[in-house]
Amino acid sequence: MPSRSRYRESRRAAAPTASPISASSAAPTSGRTVYVLGAGVDASYDIPMVEGLLRELARFASNEGAAISAAVKKRLPRVGFRFDKYAGDQAQTFLTDVLTHGSEVTTNLLSAADKMVDNEEMRAAGYGVKRLLRIAEENVFEGDEAIALARLAGAVGEPPTVDVVLEPRVATLGANLNTVLRRAFQRAQLESDKFTEEERGVFQLFIEATSGIEDLLSDQFAKFLSGKPSEQKSYLYLAWMLWTFLQLKSAGRMTKAGTLYERLPTLAGSVITFNYTDFFDPQTARSVLYFHGKLASFLSCDDRQTHASSQLRSLREPEEILKFLDGVRMDVSDYPHIDIPAIVPPVTFKPLMSRSQLLTWSRCDELLQKAGRVVLVGYSFALSDEHFNDLMRQLPSTARVLVVNPSEAANKNAARVLGVPKESLETVDCGPFQLQRSRRLSWLPAFADQLDTDLVEEAFGH
Repeated sequence: MPSRSRYRESRRAAAPTASPISASSAAPTSGRTVYVLGAGVDASYDIPMVEGLLRELARFASNEGAAISAAVKKRLPRVGFRFDKYAGDQAQTFLTDVLTHGSEVTTNLLSAADKMVDNEEMRAAGYGVKRLLRIAEENVFEGDEAIALARLAGAVGEPPTVDVVLEPRVATLGANLNTVLRRAFQRAQLESDKFTEEERGVFQLFIEATSGIEDLLSDQFAKFLSGKPSEQKSYLYLAWMLWTFLQLKSAGRMTKAGTLYERLPTLAGSVITFNYTDFFDPQTARSVLYFHGKLASFLSCDDRQTHASSQLRSLREPEEILKFLDGVRMDVSDYPHIDIPAIVPPVTFKPLMSRSQLLTWSRCDELLQKAGRVVLVGYSFALSDEHFNDLMRQLPSTARVLVVNPSEAANKNAARVLGVPKESLETVDCGPFQLQRSRRLSWLPAFADQLDTDLVEEAFGH
C-alpha cells in the first residue's frame, strides 16, 4: 500500500472540485448513504490522534497555552491536576519499576494484590498483578549467577552482581491486562478503607502512566460526578484546556482541498461525527450530527441547557479565549452553577448531560435506521463507544457497512459488533487496496483522504 503522504498528494492533484449539496438534499431519506467520522478524519488538519493528544496537550499547556493554563488555574485555586505527569513516557518508567524485583512499587503491589484477590470484582486483576510480580521475581540474575553470566558475556572490570533476563525498558503489557488493571485500580482508589495510602499511590501511578486522553477524561469525569470540589476542579481544568487546544487548532480553518471533508458533499447523504471540530463546508455542516458534542457550545450544569454560539466558533486567538473563559462559571463551591464544555466524555456508559444530547442520539438512530449504506471512516468501534456500537447492531438487515480504516483492529471490532464471522470475509482487489468483504460488512484499509466517489462505489459494487 502506498505511504499515506505520497498517496494523499496524488489524490489531491487528481481530485475534482466538489459541488456542495443543498440543505434540502442533505435531509435523511430512506436508502441514503450515511458517513460516520472518527478521529482519523481530522488528521489532515493537524489534530493529534487519540494516542498522541495527551502529550500534545501537555506540551500546549506549558508553551503557547501557558497563559490560558495559568488563568484557568487562577479560577480553580489549588487544582490538583498537572499535565507534566503525562508529558513523558510514564508507562515505560512504571513498567520498569514493576519488573525490577524488590522495588518499592513491587512491594506495595504485592500487598495490594492479596486484597484484590479477596474481592470478587477485582479478583482477576489481582491474579494479573501476581502473575506480573512472579515475572519480575524470575526476571533477575543475582549474586554468583549474575557474575558468571557477565564473565561469559565478556564483561570488562568488576562484574555486576545483578542482571536481568528481559530488559524492562522495552517490555509492554498486553492490551487486555493493561485495560483490566487500570479499571481495577480506578475502582480500588474508591475503596479507601481497604488499601493503604502507599498502595493507592501505586494505583495512581499506574493510572497516570497508562492513560490516554479518553481514559483520562473518563476517569476525571467520573470523579467530577462524585461532587468533591477537588475532583471537580481537576475535570474543569482538563476539559477547558482540551476545549481551548482544539478550538485554537480548528477555529476559522477552511475546508482543505484534497481531504475527505472537501469530497463529503458528493459522497454523503448525511454525516455523523465523533469529532468536536467543524471542518465542514457550510452546506454540509447543516446536516451534521455531533455524537459527542462540539466546540461551538457549552453546557450549564444547573439547568442542563446547551448554549451554542457563533461567537464561540469565531474565537481564534489566545486573547479571545481568555476573554471568553473569564465569563465562564467555574466556582465549584457554587455547584451546580458552573459551566463545562458540551463535549461528552468517552466513557462506556454515556452520561446523559442534556436534552439536546438525547435528541442528537435519537436522530442518529433514526438516520441509521433509514440508511441503505453506512461508511465509517477513521472509526475503530472502541468499547468506550458501545452506545453507538449498539445503534450499529440494530441496523436494518439490508443495510451494508463499509469500514475505512488502515488498522486491522477496526476490522476485527466491526466484525464483532455486527456479528459477522471474520473468516467469512473474502479478499478482492479494490483500486490500490485489498478489500475484505461479505454481503453485510466490508473493510477497506485506506486513510480518510484516499476516499473518492469511484473508490467507494467500487467497494460497494463488489
